[in-house]
Amino acid sequence: MVVITIFMFNQTEGKSVEVKKVLSEYITGFLNALFVPLYTVTGESVLDYFGLPAVKVLLSWLKCEPNVVNMLNRPHLWRGICKLLNSLRASYSVTPINSINSALPEDNDLRGFLPLEPVLSTLKFGGEKVSEDAAKKLRAFRIIKFGEWLASNCECKPIYI
Repeated sequence: MVVITIFMFNQTEGKSVEVKKVLSEYITGFLNALFVPLYTVTGESVLDYFGLPAVKVLLSWLKCEPNVVNMLNRPHLWRGICKLLNSLRASYSVTPINSINSALPEDNDLRGFLPLEPVLSTLKFGGEKVSEDAAKKLRAFRIIKFGEWLASNCECKPIYI
């Protein structure tokens, strides 16, 4: 669903603002649906949450398309992102340095997907497969890095939570 939505959004060049608005509302709802279970997850089990790969893919795309972030103007979405980032920050200890640029399974699946090319082009494909534990930590690290990017680079309106 994430990839189809990203593809549809990238096909809106030259279309009306309403089309982009509807898709941004869909993205907001989709992310919120992925964030709701995080309120019941505690401790390190957040790293095992099944929705993290989809969240990481969608957040990676938002980093490639920062203008879309301004369209996602819903306070509950930002609360969910805050909950996710705080949970991840508290749940992982160290980033596996030797695999920092390694491709995760979802990255391998999306190799060649043009909307994510700016993010995927920095990764090393092939080579040694990342272990499941290292993949969880690396995914958390990349989502946290997205949060840092969002806080420092995105020119959003002030967010009141």
